[in-house]
Amino acid sequence: MGRYNPENQYLNLENINNDPALGDKRGLVDLNKSEKLGQVICKLIKENFPDVKTISFANNNLRNLRALSKLHQWLPDVMNLSFQNNQLATLRDIEPINGDKFTGLRELVISENPVKDKEMQKFGNFENLKSQIKSMFPSLLILDNEELPEGISFDVGKNINSKTLPLQIMSSFVDSDVTANTIQDFIVKYFTLFDTNRVGLLDLYDDNALFSLSINNNIPSWRKRFERGNMSNWKAYDRNFKSTRQSLRDNLLSKGKNAIIQTIAKLPSTKHPLEDNSKFIIDSWQINVAPQQILIYLNISGEFKEVDVKLNKSFSRTFLIAPSQPQSNAANAGWAYTIFNDQMTVRPWSGNKSFDKAKANPIQIDISGSAKMLNNNNNNSNTSNVFNAAAQLNTNIPVSNGPLEFTPLQLQEQEQLRIQHGLNEIQHQQVQELSRQTRLTYLYSIQCLNEFQWNFASALEGYQKVKNQVPPDGYYH
Repeated sequence: MGRYNPENQYLNLENINNDPALGDKRGLVDLNKSEKLGQVICKLIKENFPDVKTISFANNNLRNLRALSKLHQWLPDVMNLSFQNNQLATLRDIEPINGDKFTGLRELVISENPVKDKEMQKFGNFENLKSQIKSMFPSLLILDNEELPEGISFDVGKNINSKTLPLQIMSSFVDSDVTANTIQDFIVKYFTLFDTNRVGLLDLYDDNALFSLSINNNIPSWRKRFERGNMSNWKAYDRNFKSTRQSLRDNLLSKGKNAIIQTIAKLPSTKHPLEDNSKFIIDSWQINVAPQQILIYLNISGEFKEVDVKLNKSFSRTFLIAPSQPQSNAANAGWAYTIFNDQMTVRPWSGNKSFDKAKANPIQIDISGSAKMLNNNNNNSNTSNVFNAAAQLNTNIPVSNGPLEFTPLQLQEQEQLRIQHGLNEIQHQQVQELSRQTRLTYLYSIQCLNEFQWNFASALEGYQKVKNQVPPDGYYH
């Protein structure tokens, strides 16, 4: 057969639908229309060219590779495949040839396909495509005549299918009892407010803090039949470099405490199972960044329930926190620490199988005990309002004591003043709360908070010292 080169073990199946040898059958060998036809071709190749190593399916107008899904079964020794100049538009169109089972595949050609044009338009390069193809075909060494970087691998012996890791999985790690006590307190208080009143976290973040969110859409193989990983409610905030343009990633990085609170306040409602230690794994240690200056690195992985859709999600949060400075907003609000960096990753739920039987470390963290204690304190409180959780945690988001309720006319005036003074939503809430507690008008409350750099506790204390000097028109009546 003129299409086979036995010396190079190369089979040329390019543009087979228009091969003159087909005579009046030309146009009928369309792999897009018949998956059975693909299996017949694979069988014929096996019977006639059993030693073939390289096959080219270029120029066949292939829209997907479903017709060749059994290629690895018929021809497991094929090392090189070309699908150049077809109509493969997405990675999903390539998936059917099953790279996990095609363990001998070394080179793949997909140039001159729409999938590459789309990748260039989206990212400006092919690095993401290379990474995705490498994950689909672990044995692959060359893509479109370019060497692929070697993936991370472990020497686990001759059994390449072994799922035993080279090191034993450990449970939560902390470097000292001091660190353990600090992060235990931090985790319970932070995530309680994150679930109930995110505005209450305002003063916990430093003025120059950064917050970033990334979505990981990889679904564990044992979960694929149950869940397709719906992340639509989180997509608008995703900074994953594989799926988001750099210009968008830059805009989605929240800088400063006000911007951070505005971002996390928009995220879907959550409920973290803090009463169950087994749902989380934690790593934390102290870092000496300068003389007399310490940071605490904290990574916590676990799960939460996305309340609105009633689905569990897995997550990881990485924080850099430091002791709060005297007279800082955090210290005045009752926080013993300040967040400088917060990175959040959300992914489809994977449970705790990866660490539920981990070997225990000497220093243990009991977040469930602290969470239950906090819940008991909250249940015994007679205060009932949206800021109650923050009050229990000694943040500076205040608890309304007075009966003041704004009239529709007052609310209308407040909105006009909010726009006039360029207040964000968090500042607007602070002004309203100061008005409720002191009965100061909205305008006087703005002036008071401005004088104290929007530190609520300081503004309230300052008001107490000068309240007798406020003119009658400075109050709501």
